Amino acid sequence: SETCTEFMQCFLRLAGFLGAVAGTEEE
Repeated sequence: SETCTEFMQCFLRLAGFLGAVAGTEEE
């Protein structure tokens, strides 16, 4: 359970980071 939670948090964090980078590159 803990591993799954950590994975989800890490995934969401990575997705948010990539989204921010993509938004910065577009502008």
